[in-house]
Amino acid sequence: MNCIVRKTFFKILLSACVSLILVLLLYRLSGGGAGLSGAVSVAVGEASVLLVGSYFVCQICQASLRAVRSRVLIGCALRRRSDSVALPSFWDMLQVTLVRGACADMLPARLGEASYVAMLNGGWRIPGGDCLSSLSVGIFFDVAALLAVLFAAVAFGGGLSLAGAAAVLFIVCLTGYVLLFRGVSSAYSLASRCFPARFMNFRPYAWGMGLLRDTAESISAISESRTSFLVLVLSVAIRFVKYAGMIVLFRAVSAAAWPEMLGTGVSHVLIALISAEGAASLPVPSFMSFGTYEAGGTLALTALGFGMSESVGVLLAMHIVSQVIDYSLGVSGFVFFIWEKRGREAKMGGGIRTFLTILTAAVLSAAAMWPIRSRCRSVNPEQKNTGIGAPVEPGADFSPPAGFRGRIVWSSNKSGSHDIYMMTLPSGRTERLTNSDHADTYPRFSPDGRRIAFSRSRPKWVSHRDQRQWDVWTLDLETGKEKLVAANAFSAVWTPDGKSLVYVKNADSLAQCPADNPEGEKIILTGPMCGLPEGTIFQTPNVDGTGRFLAVTIRRRGVWVFDLQDVSLGKNIDGGCEITWWNGAETPRIVWVNHPGKQKNTFFTAEGPEYGKKRLLDIAGDYSHEYFPKVSADGKWLVYGASTGGHEHDVEDYEIFLWRIGTEESSIFRVTWHTSNDNWPDVFADGGSAEL
Repeated sequence: MNCIVRKTFFKILLSACVSLILVLLLYRLSGGGAGLSGAVSVAVGEASVLLVGSYFVCQICQASLRAVRSRVLIGCALRRRSDSVALPSFWDMLQVTLVRGACADMLPARLGEASYVAMLNGGWRIPGGDCLSSLSVGIFFDVAALLAVLFAAVAFGGGLSLAGAAAVLFIVCLTGYVLLFRGVSSAYSLASRCFPARFMNFRPYAWGMGLLRDTAESISAISESRTSFLVLVLSVAIRFVKYAGMIVLFRAVSAAAWPEMLGTGVSHVLIALISAEGAASLPVPSFMSFGTYEAGGTLALTALGFGMSESVGVLLAMHIVSQVIDYSLGVSGFVFFIWEKRGREAKMGGGIRTFLTILTAAVLSAAAMWPIRSRCRSVNPEQKNTGIGAPVEPGADFSPPAGFRGRIVWSSNKSGSHDIYMMTLPSGRTERLTNSDHADTYPRFSPDGRRIAFSRSRPKWVSHRDQRQWDVWTLDLETGKEKLVAANAFSAVWTPDGKSLVYVKNADSLAQCPADNPEGEKIILTGPMCGLPEGTIFQTPNVDGTGRFLAVTIRRRGVWVFDLQDVSLGKNIDGGCEITWWNGAETPRIVWVNHPGKQKNTFFTAEGPEYGKKRLLDIAGDYSHEYFPKVSADGKWLVYGASTGGHEHDVEDYEIFLWRIGTEESSIFRVTWHTSNDNWPDVFADGGSAEL
């Protein structure tokens, strides 16, 4: 007994180690790091209770359909027997199904399915062959039903090509049919002929042959029962309800942390879920399939064009929530299975028992999710980087860059919540401009330098990835007065005349509004207006010094330039993001971020109208993960943020730097010296106007 316990312990330990390694490897490859952890925390902590509850209901419905199918299959197998073996009731089968659903992921290659056989055989004395036959036939029809799901995805997937996957799955089904409905009986006949009868004196051999014979006879009885169509219909219904629940859960965790994923088509989500499920079924010793599930789904999502960081994050968040619910259901089913086993509920009807099982599962799920959600909500990325050692401030050798007189503004969470800070050079005097419980970010100087436009979160904290939960405000630097300009708006920039702001509206459009007249808002760009699909996600718009050209990042489509006189003439310049104008020249020039680089990122520049791509800056030192480029109005200075490799914009330890364009890298001036997150800087050089 002690040997079995030790082996089980080491198997669990090995599985946990493998899962940990796989998850850490995915984190590393995605470049998410602590930022990805924060996003996953937000996804779990802020997931819609209604949608999570809908997933719970779908799991109950799926288990009920599986229980009905199992009763049909076991009933077919038991009819051939002369001895009277009672068919478990629907309520009994529901308990077994709930436990099986929880145990299936405990061991690699779905070996946890054996709990189904153990409970039926030990609890209701169903012969082992009948248990195995109903289990194996059910799994076969699960795979066959998956073909129907793939065909539906092809039909409604807008040209999505799944012919290869369907062909492989068809071969798997055909092979499974031959092995199951022909191979088992053939294997028994072959073993009976090839081995002498005296081998039956060897008890393990006799037991194995008896089990093989019973299984073959049960499969034959099921095959001859003419219930295949009913079983197939039930299997398709099971798949439908299962994936409906998973799609709902996908939406639940995406909404809080990765709103751009909400537009993902159902067919794409299905492919990711099927890939994740297939990877989890591989003979890899992972604990509860953590790591393998995320790897399979991420491979599919990235192949379909999604970013790796959000792909890993959304699958991990889904996995955490689904495991809490699935194991709560399994534990509840097992508790009532033991209760019945001991005969303590002889007078309790099956319906009452099932109601109590589901109620117990709901209570367990809520009890498990409550501390998880509370913990996730307490992991406020606003406060993540504070307190990691003493703040590092510039010393007595502070030497501002020669030739620069002006101000630099940026957002920082060094006080616990993102606020706007400003440094005046050459004095180096730094002041905190906002002091709000909410996140203030993306500050932009007005052309005359008297005001700042910035974005303020509607909740106390929200990821930059969600552009819908922000408002645009302005701040008068002389009076300190703040003013709300636009709701559900993000990343505003000034027009050259300083009278209006251009910003992202509800993530899927760009709007313009007079800074002093919030009611004058108008939409200037949407996906359909420029020949792109409805729901196209826009990010970080910038208007050039003439007011005619608009540069903007389009999610998963790179950086674009539009002529505001005819936005249908938009031009895709390159992949990458965070495009901004480099004014001060005769022809329009742009700067943006793209790969490759020493730490993935590099600043590139291009000059219109052809916009030929050239490398502008890729620092050789530790801080070479460059982001947030912004060029001064006179075209002489570049202010930017950089980390040592971390990516998440509002969580990682970015520092702010100022560079005289064209000079040696050694002359770059470091503005911030703190272990906090500093992001989205802007620069205003005295004697010039801030470019947009």
